[in-house]
Amino acid sequence: MPIPRWKGFRLRRWAREAAAGFFLALVSALLALGAAETVFRIKGSGEPSRWYAIRTEAGQPVVETIRYEPTPRLPFRLAPVSFTIRKPPGGLRVFCLGDSTVFGYPYAPRGSPSKVLESILSAALPGRPVEVINAGYLGADSARVLSLLRELVEYQPDAFVVYVGHNEFLRYDYAHQVDVHFRFHPRVALSPRTLAFVALHESALWRWACGTDLGLALRGWWQQRRTGQRIGRSGQVSGKMMEATFLSYEENLAEMAGLCRQRRVPLVLCTVAGSAKSQSPLLRLHSRDGSPGAVAESQKSEDAAQRALDGGRPAEALPLAQRAEAFDPADALPDYLSGRARLALKDVDGARACFEAAIEKDGLRHRAFARISEEVRRVAREKGAALCDIRALFEARCADGIIGDELIVDHVHPNLEGMVLLARAMARGLADAGVAPADAVEKVPLSDEDLIARLSMDRPATRDAMLRLALSAAGQENPARAASLFLIAATLYEPGESDVALGPDFLRGVAALLQGDMAKAKQVLGGVRSRDPELFERMSSRFAQLRISERIR
Repeated sequence: MPIPRWKGFRLRRWAREAAAGFFLALVSALLALGAAETVFRIKGSGEPSRWYAIRTEAGQPVVETIRYEPTPRLPFRLAPVSFTIRKPPGGLRVFCLGDSTVFGYPYAPRGSPSKVLESILSAALPGRPVEVINAGYLGADSARVLSLLRELVEYQPDAFVVYVGHNEFLRYDYAHQVDVHFRFHPRVALSPRTLAFVALHESALWRWACGTDLGLALRGWWQQRRTGQRIGRSGQVSGKMMEATFLSYEENLAEMAGLCRQRRVPLVLCTVAGSAKSQSPLLRLHSRDGSPGAVAESQKSEDAAQRALDGGRPAEALPLAQRAEAFDPADALPDYLSGRARLALKDVDGARACFEAAIEKDGLRHRAFARISEEVRRVAREKGAALCDIRALFEARCADGIIGDELIVDHVHPNLEGMVLLARAMARGLADAGVAPADAVEKVPLSDEDLIARLSMDRPATRDAMLRLALSAAGQENPARAASLFLIAATLYEPGESDVALGPDFLRGVAALLQGDMAKAKQVLGGVRSRDPELFERMSSRFAQLRISERIR
Protein backbone atom coordinates (compact mmCIF):
# COMPACT_ATOMS: atom_id res chain seq x y z
CA MET A 1 0.00 0.00 0.00
CA PRO A 2 1.54 3.33 -1.06
CA ILE A 3 2.42 5.81 1.70
CA PRO A 4 0.23 8.94 1.61
CA ARG A 5 2.05 12.01 0.44
CA TRP A 6 1.68 13.87 3.69
CA LYS A 7 3.15 10.90 5.63
CA GLY A 8 6.01 10.56 3.14
CA PHE A 9 6.76 14.27 3.54
CA ARG A 10 6.82 13.90 7.33
CA LEU A 11 9.17 10.90 7.10
CA ARG A 12 11.53 12.77 4.77
CA ARG A 13 11.43 15.82 7.01
CA TRP A 14 12.14 13.65 10.09
CA ALA A 15 15.08 11.99 8.29
CA ARG A 16 16.53 15.39 7.28
CA GLU A 17 16.19 16.68 10.85
CA ALA A 18 17.77 13.52 12.29
CA ALA A 19 20.67 13.73 9.84
CA ALA A 20 21.17 17.42 10.61
CA GLY A 21 21.08 16.69 14.34
CA PHE A 22 23.59 13.85 13.97
CA PHE A 23 25.90 16.05 11.85
CA LEU A 24 25.66 18.89 14.37
CA ALA A 25 26.44 16.50 17.26
CA LEU A 26 29.39 15.06 15.35
CA VAL A 27 30.80 18.51 14.54
CA SER A 28 30.33 19.60 18.16
CA ALA A 29 32.11 16.49 19.43
CA LEU A 30 35.00 17.00 17.00
CA LEU A 31 35.29 20.65 17.98
CA ALA A 32 35.29 19.71 21.68
CA LEU A 33 37.97 17.07 21.09
CA GLY A 34 39.99 19.54 19.03
CA ALA A 35 39.74 22.16 21.77
CA ALA A 36 40.78 19.61 24.41
CA GLU A 37 43.72 18.48 22.26
CA THR A 38 44.81 22.11 21.85
CA VAL A 39 44.62 22.72 25.60
CA PHE A 40 46.66 19.59 26.37
CA ARG A 41 49.30 20.49 23.78
CA ILE A 42 49.61 24.06 25.10
CA LYS A 43 49.76 22.83 28.69
CA GLY A 44 52.29 20.14 27.78
CA SER A 45 52.58 16.56 28.95
CA GLY A 46 55.25 17.25 31.54
CA GLU A 47 58.01 15.71 29.45
CA PRO A 48 61.13 17.92 29.30
CA SER A 49 61.76 19.46 25.90
CA ARG A 50 65.49 18.88 26.50
CA TRP A 51 67.14 16.37 28.82
CA TYR A 52 70.26 18.41 29.54
CA ALA A 53 70.40 21.95 30.93
CA ILE A 54 73.19 24.51 31.27
CA ARG A 55 73.82 26.31 34.54
CA THR A 56 76.72 28.31 35.97
CA GLU A 57 78.88 26.84 38.72
CA ALA A 58 81.84 28.82 40.12
CA GLY A 59 81.72 31.02 37.04
CA GLN A 60 81.89 28.07 34.68
CA PRO A 61 79.04 26.89 32.41
CA VAL A 62 78.13 23.33 33.40
CA VAL A 63 75.88 20.83 31.65
CA GLU A 64 73.75 18.59 33.83
CA THR A 65 70.84 16.21 33.54
CA ILE A 66 67.55 18.07 33.72
CA ARG A 67 65.86 18.05 37.12
CA TYR A 68 62.13 17.44 37.50
CA GLU A 69 59.68 16.01 39.98
CA PRO A 70 59.14 12.35 39.08
CA THR A 71 55.62 10.94 38.77
CA PRO A 72 54.26 7.45 38.01
CA ARG A 73 53.86 8.58 34.40
CA LEU A 74 57.32 10.17 34.20
CA PRO A 75 59.77 8.42 36.53
CA PHE A 76 63.47 9.19 36.58
CA ARG A 77 64.89 7.83 33.34
CA LEU A 78 68.25 9.40 32.60
CA ALA A 79 71.49 8.77 34.45
CA PRO A 80 72.28 11.94 36.47
CA VAL A 81 75.51 13.56 35.26
CA SER A 82 77.26 16.91 35.38
CA PHE A 83 80.18 18.11 33.24
CA THR A 84 81.70 21.38 32.09
CA ILE A 85 80.86 22.55 28.60
CA ARG A 86 84.54 22.92 27.76
CA LYS A 87 86.72 19.86 28.02
CA PRO A 88 89.92 20.04 30.08
CA PRO A 89 92.97 20.84 27.90
CA GLY A 90 93.96 17.68 26.04
CA GLY A 91 90.98 15.85 27.51
CA LEU A 92 89.09 12.93 25.99
CA ARG A 93 85.27 13.03 26.21
CA VAL A 94 83.23 9.96 25.28
CA PHE A 95 79.45 9.71 25.58
CA CYS A 96 77.87 6.29 26.16
CA LEU A 97 74.25 6.32 24.98
CA GLY A 98 71.69 3.58 25.32
CA ASP A 99 69.14 1.83 27.46
CA SER A 100 69.10 0.46 31.01
CA THR A 101 72.23 -1.61 30.37
CA VAL A 102 74.18 1.60 29.71
CA PHE A 103 72.43 3.24 32.67
CA GLY A 104 73.89 0.47 34.82
CA TYR A 105 70.76 -1.39 35.92
CA PRO A 106 70.61 -3.08 38.41
CA TYR A 107 73.96 -1.88 39.83
CA ALA A 108 73.57 1.88 39.30
CA PRO A 109 74.55 4.38 40.52
CA ARG A 110 77.82 2.71 41.54
CA GLY A 111 78.08 0.23 38.72
CA SER A 112 77.77 1.05 35.02
CA PRO A 113 79.66 0.21 31.82
CA SER A 114 80.61 3.91 31.56
CA LYS A 115 82.51 3.78 34.86
CA VAL A 116 84.37 0.65 33.85
CA LEU A 117 85.16 2.11 30.43
CA GLU A 118 86.51 5.28 32.05
CA SER A 119 88.85 3.19 34.22
CA ILE A 120 90.11 1.32 31.16
CA LEU A 121 90.70 4.45 29.06
CA SER A 122 92.31 6.32 31.96
CA ALA A 123 94.76 3.44 32.40
CA ALA A 124 95.39 3.28 28.64
CA LEU A 125 95.99 7.05 28.39
CA PRO A 126 97.95 7.98 31.52
CA GLY A 127 98.29 11.71 32.06
CA ARG A 128 95.35 12.56 29.80
CA PRO A 129 92.05 13.69 31.38
CA VAL A 130 89.35 11.17 30.44
CA GLU A 131 85.58 11.66 30.77
CA VAL A 132 83.17 8.85 29.91
CA ILE A 133 79.71 10.34 30.37
CA ASN A 134 76.80 8.03 31.08
CA ALA A 135 73.82 8.92 28.88
CA GLY A 136 71.94 5.74 29.68
CA TYR A 137 68.16 6.13 29.69
CA LEU A 138 65.89 3.57 31.33
CA GLY A 139 63.64 2.05 28.69
CA ALA A 140 65.28 3.94 25.81
CA ASP A 141 64.64 2.90 22.25
CA SER A 142 66.65 4.04 19.24
CA ALA A 143 64.47 7.12 18.67
CA ARG A 144 65.18 8.32 22.23
CA VAL A 145 68.91 7.70 21.80
CA LEU A 146 68.89 9.65 18.54
CA SER A 147 67.24 12.61 20.29
CA LEU A 148 69.84 12.50 23.08
CA LEU A 149 72.69 12.32 20.58
CA ARG A 150 71.34 15.44 18.83
CA GLU A 151 71.60 17.28 22.17
CA LEU A 152 74.99 15.95 23.20
CA VAL A 153 76.74 16.51 19.88
CA GLU A 154 76.97 20.18 20.87
CA TYR A 155 79.18 19.47 23.89
CA GLN A 156 82.58 18.69 22.34
CA PRO A 157 82.35 14.90 22.05
CA ASP A 158 85.40 12.92 20.94
CA ALA A 159 83.26 9.84 20.34
CA PHE A 160 79.85 8.30 20.86
CA VAL A 161 79.24 4.69 21.88
CA VAL A 162 75.67 3.47 21.27
CA TYR A 163 74.16 0.32 22.79
CA VAL A 164 70.40 0.12 22.17
CA GLY A 165 67.93 -2.38 20.72
CA HIS A 166 66.08 -4.27 23.45
CA ASN A 167 63.29 -1.68 23.80
CA GLU A 168 62.05 -1.07 20.26
CA PHE A 169 58.69 -2.68 21.13
CA LEU A 170 58.46 -1.21 24.63
CA ARG A 171 56.27 1.66 23.42
CA TYR A 172 53.35 -0.70 22.84
CA ASP A 173 53.33 -1.74 26.51
CA TYR A 174 53.77 1.71 28.07
CA ALA A 175 51.56 4.03 26.03
CA HIS A 176 50.40 5.74 29.25
CA GLN A 177 53.85 7.14 30.11
CA VAL A 178 54.37 10.66 28.87
CA ASP A 179 57.89 10.19 27.48
CA VAL A 180 56.97 7.13 25.40
CA HIS A 181 56.35 8.02 21.75
CA PHE A 182 55.00 6.14 18.75
CA ARG A 183 56.77 8.14 16.08
CA PHE A 184 58.53 6.20 13.34
CA HIS A 185 61.49 7.58 11.44
CA PRO A 186 60.35 9.93 8.65
CA ARG A 187 62.10 7.81 6.00
CA VAL A 188 59.92 4.79 6.80
CA ALA A 189 56.85 4.47 4.58
CA LEU A 190 53.79 3.69 6.72
CA SER A 191 50.50 2.08 5.75
CA PRO A 192 47.30 4.12 6.28
CA ARG A 193 46.41 1.93 9.25
CA THR A 194 49.80 2.50 10.87
CA LEU A 195 49.56 6.24 10.20
CA ALA A 196 46.17 6.32 11.94
CA PHE A 197 47.60 4.32 14.86
CA VAL A 198 50.50 6.77 15.23
CA ALA A 199 48.24 9.82 14.98
CA LEU A 200 45.97 8.47 17.72
CA HIS A 201 48.80 7.47 20.06
CA GLU A 202 50.64 10.77 19.58
CA SER A 203 47.49 12.71 20.47
CA ALA A 204 48.04 14.59 23.73
CA LEU A 205 44.42 13.95 24.74
CA TRP A 206 44.69 10.23 24.04
CA ARG A 207 47.98 9.94 25.94
CA TRP A 208 46.44 11.74 28.91
CA ALA A 209 43.36 9.49 28.83
CA CYS A 210 45.52 6.33 28.64
CA GLY A 211 47.29 7.34 31.85
CA THR A 212 44.15 7.86 33.95
CA ASP A 213 42.95 5.09 36.24
CA LEU A 214 39.92 4.61 33.99
CA GLY A 215 42.10 4.58 30.88
CA LEU A 216 44.45 1.97 32.32
CA ALA A 217 41.51 -0.15 33.42
CA LEU A 218 39.80 0.03 30.02
CA ARG A 219 42.98 -0.75 28.10
CA GLY A 220 43.62 -3.70 30.42
CA TRP A 221 40.05 -4.92 29.98
CA TRP A 222 40.26 -4.69 26.19
CA GLN A 223 43.61 -6.49 26.15
CA GLN A 224 42.22 -9.20 28.44
CA ARG A 225 39.22 -9.64 26.18
CA ARG A 226 41.40 -9.97 23.05
CA THR A 227 44.28 -12.08 24.37
CA GLY A 228 43.43 -13.37 27.83
CA GLN A 229 46.14 -11.13 29.36
CA ARG A 230 45.86 -7.57 30.67
CA ILE A 231 49.40 -6.78 29.51
CA GLY A 232 51.58 -7.77 26.59
CA ARG A 233 50.55 -5.51 23.72
CA SER A 234 54.08 -5.69 22.35
CA GLY A 235 53.67 -9.43 21.81
CA GLN A 236 50.68 -8.77 19.55
CA VAL A 237 52.51 -6.49 17.11
CA SER A 238 52.81 -8.14 13.71
CA GLY A 239 52.75 -7.52 9.98
CA LYS A 240 53.33 -4.00 8.69
CA MET A 241 53.55 -2.50 12.18
CA MET A 242 56.34 -4.90 13.16
CA GLU A 243 58.21 -4.29 9.92
CA ALA A 244 57.91 -0.52 10.38
CA THR A 245 59.36 -0.89 13.89
CA PHE A 246 62.43 -2.71 12.59
CA LEU A 247 62.90 -0.33 9.66
CA SER A 248 62.60 2.68 11.94
CA TYR A 249 65.31 1.22 14.20
CA GLU A 250 67.67 0.88 11.25
CA GLU A 251 66.93 4.39 10.00
CA ASN A 252 67.53 5.85 13.47
CA LEU A 253 70.96 4.19 13.58
CA ALA A 254 71.70 5.42 10.06
CA GLU A 255 70.81 8.99 11.05
CA MET A 256 73.11 8.76 14.08
CA ALA A 257 75.90 7.65 11.77
CA GLY A 258 75.16 10.45 9.32
CA LEU A 259 75.11 13.12 12.03
CA CYS A 260 78.39 11.88 13.52
CA ARG A 261 80.01 11.76 10.08
CA GLN A 262 78.83 15.32 9.40
CA ARG A 263 80.32 16.51 12.71
CA ARG A 264 83.46 14.37 12.28
CA VAL A 265 82.81 12.52 15.53
CA PRO A 266 83.65 8.80 15.64
CA LEU A 267 80.69 6.52 16.33
CA VAL A 268 80.81 3.01 17.78
CA LEU A 269 77.63 0.95 17.25
CA CYS A 270 77.13 -2.07 19.50
CA THR A 271 75.05 -5.16 18.92
CA VAL A 272 73.04 -6.14 22.00
CA ALA A 273 73.05 -9.27 24.15
CA GLY A 274 70.21 -10.91 26.03
CA SER A 275 69.73 -14.21 27.80
CA ALA A 276 68.29 -16.94 25.59
CA LYS A 277 68.86 -20.22 27.42
CA SER A 278 68.46 -19.06 31.04
CA GLN A 279 65.37 -16.84 30.78
CA SER A 280 61.96 -18.36 30.20
CA PRO A 281 59.33 -16.23 28.40
CA LEU A 282 58.43 -13.06 30.29
CA LEU A 283 54.76 -13.44 29.33
CA ARG A 284 52.93 -16.31 27.69
CA LEU A 285 50.22 -15.60 25.14
CA HIS A 286 47.89 -18.24 23.73
CA SER A 287 46.44 -18.87 20.29
CA ARG A 288 43.31 -16.80 19.78
CA ASP A 289 41.56 -19.50 17.75
CA GLY A 290 42.52 -22.33 20.10
CA SER A 291 39.91 -24.06 22.21
CA PRO A 292 40.20 -24.15 26.02
CA GLY A 293 40.74 -27.88 25.65
CA ALA A 294 43.73 -27.37 23.36
CA VAL A 295 45.32 -24.89 25.79
CA ALA A 296 44.73 -27.36 28.64
CA GLU A 297 46.36 -30.17 26.63
CA SER A 298 49.29 -27.91 25.83
CA GLN A 299 49.72 -27.07 29.52
CA LYS A 300 49.62 -30.74 30.43
CA SER A 301 52.37 -31.53 27.93
CA GLU A 302 54.43 -28.53 29.10
CA ASP A 303 54.23 -29.70 32.71
CA ALA A 304 55.32 -33.18 31.69
CA ALA A 305 58.19 -31.78 29.60
CA GLN A 306 59.32 -29.64 32.53
CA ARG A 307 59.31 -32.66 34.84
CA ALA A 308 61.32 -34.65 32.32
CA LEU A 309 63.90 -31.86 32.01
CA ASP A 310 64.15 -31.52 35.80
CA GLY A 311 64.69 -35.28 35.96
CA GLY A 312 67.49 -35.21 33.40
CA ARG A 313 65.49 -36.88 30.60
CA PRO A 314 65.74 -34.47 27.62
CA ALA A 315 64.94 -37.16 25.03
CA GLU A 316 61.58 -37.64 26.76
CA ALA A 317 61.00 -33.89 27.16
CA LEU A 318 61.50 -32.93 23.50
CA PRO A 319 58.43 -34.68 21.97
CA LEU A 320 56.30 -33.47 24.88
CA ALA A 321 57.34 -29.86 24.22
CA GLN A 322 56.66 -30.32 20.50
CA ARG A 323 53.22 -31.72 21.30
CA ALA A 324 52.52 -28.67 23.47
CA GLU A 325 53.50 -26.37 20.60
CA ALA A 326 51.17 -28.21 18.22
CA PHE A 327 48.23 -27.59 20.56
CA ASP A 328 49.09 -23.93 21.24
CA PRO A 329 51.46 -22.47 18.58
CA ALA A 330 51.33 -18.92 20.00
CA ASP A 331 52.71 -19.94 23.40
CA ALA A 332 56.44 -19.22 23.73
CA LEU A 333 57.06 -21.75 26.50
CA PRO A 334 57.05 -24.92 24.33
CA ASP A 335 59.78 -23.42 22.14
CA TYR A 336 61.83 -22.55 25.22
CA LEU A 337 61.42 -26.08 26.62
CA SER A 338 62.34 -27.56 23.22
CA GLY A 339 65.46 -25.40 23.23
CA ARG A 340 66.49 -26.67 26.65
CA ALA A 341 65.89 -30.27 25.59
CA ARG A 342 67.83 -29.89 22.33
CA LEU A 343 70.69 -28.22 24.16
CA ALA A 344 70.90 -31.12 26.60
CA LEU A 345 70.90 -33.48 23.60
CA LYS A 346 73.81 -31.48 22.06
CA ASP A 347 71.71 -30.20 19.14
CA VAL A 348 73.09 -26.68 19.54
CA ASP A 349 71.82 -25.25 16.25
CA GLY A 350 68.34 -26.62 16.90
CA ALA A 351 68.41 -25.23 20.44
CA ARG A 352 69.47 -21.80 19.19
CA ALA A 353 66.55 -21.73 16.72
CA CYS A 354 64.06 -22.76 19.43
CA PHE A 355 65.31 -20.13 21.88
CA GLU A 356 65.05 -17.44 19.19
CA ALA A 357 61.49 -18.55 18.39
CA ALA A 358 60.62 -18.26 22.10
CA ILE A 359 62.00 -14.72 22.21
CA GLU A 360 60.00 -13.74 19.12
CA LYS A 361 56.77 -15.19 20.57
CA ASP A 362 57.25 -13.64 24.01
CA GLY A 363 54.21 -11.64 25.07
CA LEU A 364 56.55 -8.94 26.40
CA ARG A 365 59.06 -8.24 23.65
CA HIS A 366 61.69 -6.75 25.91
CA ARG A 367 64.56 -8.77 24.44
CA ALA A 368 66.00 -7.96 21.04
CA PHE A 369 65.43 -10.35 18.17
CA ALA A 370 68.52 -11.57 16.29
CA ARG A 371 67.43 -9.24 13.49
CA ILE A 372 68.30 -6.21 15.64
CA SER A 373 71.98 -7.17 15.81
CA GLU A 374 71.99 -7.94 12.08
CA GLU A 375 70.75 -4.40 11.41
CA VAL A 376 73.46 -2.92 13.65
CA ARG A 377 76.12 -4.80 11.69
CA ARG A 378 74.66 -3.66 8.37
CA VAL A 379 74.44 0.02 9.36
CA ALA A 380 77.99 0.00 10.75
CA ARG A 381 79.27 -1.59 7.55
CA GLU A 382 77.36 0.66 5.14
CA LYS A 383 77.66 3.96 7.05
CA GLY A 384 81.28 3.70 8.17
CA ALA A 385 80.73 3.39 11.93
CA ALA A 386 82.95 1.20 14.07
CA LEU A 387 81.28 -2.08 15.07
CA CYS A 388 81.39 -3.49 18.59
CA ASP A 389 79.79 -6.94 18.25
CA ILE A 390 78.70 -7.54 21.85
CA ARG A 391 76.27 -10.30 20.93
CA ALA A 392 78.95 -12.35 19.17
CA LEU A 393 81.39 -11.74 22.04
CA PHE A 394 78.93 -12.85 24.71
CA GLU A 395 78.00 -15.91 22.65
CA ALA A 396 81.67 -16.84 22.39
CA ARG A 397 82.07 -16.58 26.18
CA CYS A 398 78.97 -18.65 27.05
CA ALA A 399 78.73 -22.42 27.01
CA ASP A 400 77.51 -23.83 23.68
CA GLY A 401 77.64 -20.35 22.14
CA ILE A 402 74.21 -19.43 23.51
CA ILE A 403 73.92 -16.50 25.93
CA GLY A 404 72.70 -17.29 29.43
CA ASP A 405 73.26 -16.56 33.09
CA GLU A 406 77.03 -16.86 32.81
CA LEU A 407 76.97 -13.17 31.84
CA ILE A 408 73.33 -11.95 32.07
CA VAL A 409 71.67 -11.46 35.44
CA ASP A 410 68.03 -11.43 34.23
CA HIS A 411 66.72 -11.22 30.67
CA VAL A 412 69.03 -8.54 29.22
CA HIS A 413 71.21 -6.90 31.88
CA PRO A 414 74.83 -8.02 32.31
CA ASN A 415 76.15 -9.15 35.66
CA LEU A 416 79.36 -7.51 36.90
CA GLU A 417 81.55 -9.88 34.88
CA GLY A 418 79.40 -9.17 31.81
CA MET A 419 79.62 -5.44 32.46
CA VAL A 420 83.43 -5.59 32.45
CA LEU A 421 83.41 -7.67 29.27
CA LEU A 422 81.05 -5.13 27.67
CA ALA A 423 83.26 -2.18 28.67
CA ARG A 424 86.44 -3.85 27.40
CA ALA A 425 84.73 -4.46 24.07
CA MET A 426 83.63 -0.82 23.91
CA ALA A 427 87.23 0.25 24.54
CA ARG A 428 88.39 -1.92 21.63
CA GLY A 429 85.63 -0.38 19.49
CA LEU A 430 86.95 3.08 20.34
CA ALA A 431 90.45 1.90 19.40
CA ASP A 432 89.08 0.67 16.05
CA ALA A 433 87.55 4.13 15.57
CA GLY A 434 90.95 5.75 16.17
CA VAL A 435 90.01 7.32 19.49
CA ALA A 436 92.58 5.42 21.59
CA PRO A 437 95.70 3.39 20.72
CA ALA A 438 94.80 -0.27 20.25
CA ASP A 439 97.98 -1.56 21.93
CA ALA A 440 97.43 0.59 25.00
CA VAL A 441 93.82 -0.57 25.33
CA GLU A 442 94.77 -4.25 25.05
CA LYS A 443 97.63 -3.93 27.54
CA VAL A 444 95.75 -2.08 30.28
CA PRO A 445 97.25 -3.38 33.56
CA LEU A 446 93.86 -3.95 35.21
CA SER A 447 92.29 -7.37 35.72
CA ASP A 448 88.56 -7.93 35.65
CA GLU A 449 88.65 -8.18 39.44
CA ASP A 450 90.45 -4.82 39.64
CA LEU A 451 87.82 -3.16 37.47
CA ILE A 452 84.95 -4.61 39.52
CA ALA A 453 86.65 -3.52 42.76
CA ARG A 454 86.83 0.06 41.47
CA LEU A 455 83.03 0.15 41.36
CA SER A 456 82.92 -0.14 45.17
CA MET A 457 79.96 -2.48 45.06
CA ASP A 458 79.80 -3.16 48.80
CA ARG A 459 77.19 -5.39 50.42
CA PRO A 460 74.45 -2.73 50.75
CA ALA A 461 74.90 -1.67 47.09
CA THR A 462 74.78 -5.31 45.97
CA ARG A 463 71.70 -5.85 48.14
CA ASP A 464 69.93 -2.95 46.45
CA ALA A 465 70.76 -4.48 43.06
CA MET A 466 69.30 -7.84 44.10
CA LEU A 467 66.13 -6.16 45.37
CA ARG A 468 65.66 -4.30 42.09
CA LEU A 469 65.93 -7.61 40.26
CA ALA A 470 63.54 -9.24 42.74
CA LEU A 471 60.86 -6.61 42.12
CA SER A 472 61.36 -6.95 38.38
CA ALA A 473 60.93 -10.74 38.62
CA ALA A 474 57.78 -10.32 40.72
CA GLY A 475 56.41 -7.88 38.14
CA GLN A 476 57.08 -10.47 35.43
CA GLU A 477 55.03 -13.03 37.40
CA ASN A 478 58.07 -15.11 38.33
CA PRO A 479 57.60 -15.43 42.10
CA ALA A 480 60.10 -18.28 42.50
CA ARG A 481 62.96 -16.21 41.12
CA ALA A 482 61.81 -13.13 43.06
CA ALA A 483 61.80 -15.16 46.30
CA SER A 484 65.32 -16.48 45.66
CA LEU A 485 66.58 -12.94 45.09
CA PHE A 486 64.95 -11.69 48.31
CA LEU A 487 66.71 -14.51 50.18
CA ILE A 488 70.06 -13.51 48.64
CA ALA A 489 69.44 -9.87 49.59
CA ALA A 490 68.73 -10.92 53.19
CA THR A 491 72.34 -12.18 53.48
CA LEU A 492 73.86 -8.87 52.34
CA TYR A 493 73.57 -6.71 55.46
CA GLU A 494 76.65 -5.18 57.08
CA PRO A 495 77.01 -5.69 60.87
CA GLY A 496 76.74 -1.97 61.66
CA GLU A 497 73.65 -1.13 59.56
CA SER A 498 70.65 0.32 61.36
CA ASP A 499 68.24 -2.32 59.97
CA VAL A 500 70.52 -5.31 60.48
CA ALA A 501 68.43 -6.69 63.37
CA LEU A 502 65.11 -7.01 61.52
CA GLY A 503 65.79 -6.14 57.86
CA PRO A 504 66.91 -9.69 56.96
CA ASP A 505 63.84 -11.15 58.68
CA PHE A 506 61.57 -8.84 56.69
CA LEU A 507 63.14 -9.95 53.40
CA ARG A 508 62.90 -13.62 54.38
CA GLY A 509 59.24 -13.06 55.22
CA VAL A 510 58.64 -11.53 51.78
CA ALA A 511 60.34 -14.54 50.21
CA ALA A 512 57.97 -16.85 52.11
CA LEU A 513 55.03 -14.77 50.89
CA LEU A 514 56.16 -15.13 47.28
CA GLN A 515 56.69 -18.88 47.76
CA GLY A 516 53.09 -19.20 48.93
CA ASP A 517 54.01 -20.18 52.49
CA MET A 518 51.45 -17.91 54.13
CA ALA A 519 51.86 -19.34 57.63
CA LYS A 520 55.58 -18.60 57.67
CA ALA A 521 55.10 -15.20 55.98
CA LYS A 522 52.54 -14.10 58.58
CA GLN A 523 54.69 -15.35 61.43
CA VAL A 524 57.91 -13.66 60.26
CA LEU A 525 56.43 -10.43 58.94
CA GLY A 526 54.03 -10.15 61.86
CA GLY A 527 56.97 -10.47 64.21
CA VAL A 528 58.81 -7.66 62.43
CA ARG A 529 55.71 -5.43 62.55
CA SER A 530 55.18 -5.97 66.27
CA ARG A 531 58.84 -5.33 67.14
CA ASP A 532 59.45 -2.32 64.85
CA PRO A 533 56.30 -0.90 63.21
CA GLU A 534 58.26 1.98 61.62
CA LEU A 535 60.68 -0.36 59.83
CA PHE A 536 57.79 -2.58 58.71
CA GLU A 537 55.89 0.35 57.18
CA ARG A 538 59.01 1.79 55.56
CA MET A 539 60.03 -1.46 53.92
CA SER A 540 56.45 -2.32 52.95
CA SER A 541 56.23 1.05 51.19
CA ARG A 542 59.44 0.29 49.32
CA PHE A 543 57.86 -2.89 47.95
CA ALA A 544 54.36 -1.42 47.63
CA GLN A 545 53.52 -3.36 44.45
CA LEU A 546 53.67 -6.61 46.46
CA ARG A 547 50.80 -5.41 48.76
CA ILE A 548 52.50 -6.99 51.78
CA SER A 549 50.28 -5.56 54.53
CA GLU A 550 47.12 -6.47 52.65
CA ARG A 551 48.24 -10.04 51.99
CA ILE A 552 49.22 -10.94 55.55
CA ARG A 553 46.07 -9.69 57.28
